[in-house]
Amino acid sequence: MKVVSSLILSLLFGALIKSDVIPKKSGIQTLVLLDDYSIVESHSIFFDSLQRDGHVLQYEMISSNTPTIKYYEEYYYDNIILMAPSVKELKTPITHQDLLDFVQANHNIMIFGDADVKKPIRSLVNEFGMEFENVGYEVRDYEHSRIYTNENNLVVSKNLFTPFKKESNGIFTVPETSIAFTGVGLNIDQANNFAFPILRAEKSTFSFNKENNEVSKLSGEQLTLVAGYQTRKNHRVSVSGSLGLCSNNHMLLTVGKNGSIQSSANYVFCKELYQWTFQQRGVLKLSNLRHNKKDEKWEGVNPENYRVLDELEFNVDIHQKLPDGTYVPFVADDIQLEFIKLDPHYRIFLKQEDKTSPTYHAALKAPDALGVFKFKVTYWRYGYSFLDEETVVSVIQFRHDEYPRFLRVAYPYYYNIFIMMGAGFLFIVFFLYSDVGNTKQKQN
Repeated sequence: MKVVSSLILSLLFGALIKSDVIPKKSGIQTLVLLDDYSIVESHSIFFDSLQRDGHVLQYEMISSNTPTIKYYEEYYYDNIILMAPSVKELKTPITHQDLLDFVQANHNIMIFGDADVKKPIRSLVNEFGMEFENVGYEVRDYEHSRIYTNENNLVVSKNLFTPFKKESNGIFTVPETSIAFTGVGLNIDQANNFAFPILRAEKSTFSFNKENNEVSKLSGEQLTLVAGYQTRKNHRVSVSGSLGLCSNNHMLLTVGKNGSIQSSANYVFCKELYQWTFQQRGVLKLSNLRHNKKDEKWEGVNPENYRVLDELEFNVDIHQKLPDGTYVPFVADDIQLEFIKLDPHYRIFLKQEDKTSPTYHAALKAPDALGVFKFKVTYWRYGYSFLDEETVVSVIQFRHDEYPRFLRVAYPYYYNIFIMMGAGFLFIVFFLYSDVGNTKQKQN
């Protein structure tokens, strides 16, 4: 009896401990993993911007004394910033697999490399469909390298990936001045649909190994400076080949005409980059999916079935999240609706009649086919969270008393019936009143 009671007490005590291990904290919990504490000072403007955006930062060195990031299946942090390109080993309590599990558990990671990035970070980046250039290589651009400084290893770029530009309905601002970059280029696996470039190199940029005096096969826009990765469940990872990209030095080099740090190309880009990575930018929300028969008012519940050839109306609301946490109507002209059985019977564009309203609309006719169909909205665009929503309806035939009394296609058969009836009547009359029988008797 004592053993049972002690076991129960230990379980209760363990449960109480577990509930208190991860206290609820206000703000966005972000862990910054470093290989050198001097980064806190050299990137103070970047970290200050994060804190003003609501992030609660905790700085830790990657070592055996690093605190764990989770307790059982509960994580202490919402995001991780990995600024440790020179770390030689990822070991307990934060291993290579721990970071992958962190992303799969609906969290986000921001990774910074450098020209001397070591194997652990290279291996981690490979998991996301991209790889750093070979050891010893760094990006060079003799045509543009001396815009801000005389350093040979400083390159500049304004070459944002086209879908990301705000002028083409993207989420990154095209900078007035070029973005400064020192480090290593990235190569993205073209077969990976979830990895994509964010900032590409200019056409005059190349990858150079100063020790062997060799030039890489990758050059120009083939070189990616900053890349992104987004899973099917919208977990995000961003990878920069430059630790100095978000440093105070690079931000001060690219200050705009008004002289404020907010006008710096690197400052604006780094801020929008962490906002995108940490789900503060480029997040879409689909809600209030509804459908009904034409000219009928939607009554709060979607019908379960429609008759063949019914005129249907479909509506859905789509919002976009702003960095301050509010949602505004999302404006796009390439969102499609599919009406699917086994294959789509319809694939049509949703129309937004009022740009200030989140409602998208489509009108269609139920096909002349019976079965279970799906209204499906799928929207996959670079930089935005994926939308994949569907609802099921049945298309049924008419009831026996809903068919029209006479079918137009059957008119020939109707005519034929009456013609046969008339012909039969005439034959009977002719047979009854003709003198065919008397004629035969006279002949005999």
